[in-house]
Amino acid sequence: MKAVFNQHRVLFRFLLTGILITGSGGIARAAALDVNAIAEVVVEEYGRVVDRSVDEAREWMSNQDNPQLQALALIPQRYAGSDIDFEAERRFLHALNRILVAGSDAATLHFLALACESRFLMPQCIESGMVDVLIRIDPYNIATWSIVYQDQPGALLEALEQARYFDTFFPEAVNGWFQALHASTQPITDYTRTVMPVGIVLAIATPALSPLFDACGSAASTNPSSNLAQACRRMADSMSKEGRSLMARNLGYGLAHRLAEIEQSEEIDALEHERQAFRSRYICFSKALTGLENDPSEFSAYMERLLNYSELEAMQITAIQQGIDCSTDD
Repeated sequence: MKAVFNQHRVLFRFLLTGILITGSGGIARAAALDVNAIAEVVVEEYGRVVDRSVDEAREWMSNQDNPQLQALALIPQRYAGSDIDFEAERRFLHALNRILVAGSDAATLHFLALACESRFLMPQCIESGMVDVLIRIDPYNIATWSIVYQDQPGALLEALEQARYFDTFFPEAVNGWFQALHASTQPITDYTRTVMPVGIVLAIATPALSPLFDACGSAASTNPSSNLAQACRRMADSMSKEGRSLMARNLGYGLAHRLAEIEQSEEIDALEHERQAFRSRYICFSKALTGLENDPSEFSAYMERLLNYSELEAMQITAIQQGIDCSTDD
């Protein structure tokens, strides 16, 4: 959100300078006032309004009859401190159990896992039956298992051997915050309501993938024909070709390249060419998003595409609609 505040700071300074210079007293009056100091006060006050809008949006999500939104509201913006708040822990676990009993989808379970991990309550969440529900609803998503089993390396590697895909439900999280911030009654700009959801979601803890990547590297070096090494190659291929977010695809290409280097594969040059082609495509497609945040209706249409397609496909459709030709960027 710092980028949003910096943009507002520049805007306020520009506006204030214009107001002061053209007001009574002209340039002499402008020189007598500290425009930067005034801008800082305005931006700080606006920051407090934005904070209130985030709190209001979280409250709005928690009150909706939608388990996915309720789970998203439980994820704190910052990691919980070391001090134990037993009453807050009791309320959180009560909310978690209510969502699990009401019925959960894959995205809801992923958000609950993030909430549990961020609050250092994963053991309690597992005791509440979250793993049993996850096995039933979304057993092959390594993105969620990497959160649940972050402190259980053996169980994590077993989950990796069975995994088939990697999904952090980025579109669902952004859309949830987009709805919630537009429901807020706080006097924030349409621009803020539009750009903040992405910033909030990116600030939320993401799965710790270093243990997974390290395990894959070890498997590729010591026993490239093992079930684990094969699972790693399968996961890298799935993430790079079918990942719903740009992050998942970039991680997939990175993992595939690392495994190919370790195994001294003849495919390494082809993989690098494929990765660069992917990079060129999304850089070109991203031109269509420039200025989109200033048009709430167009951004809403983009959000709808994001939910129905992958992030790359949503960008591509938007680029095509704007007449941007990316055919030479492959």
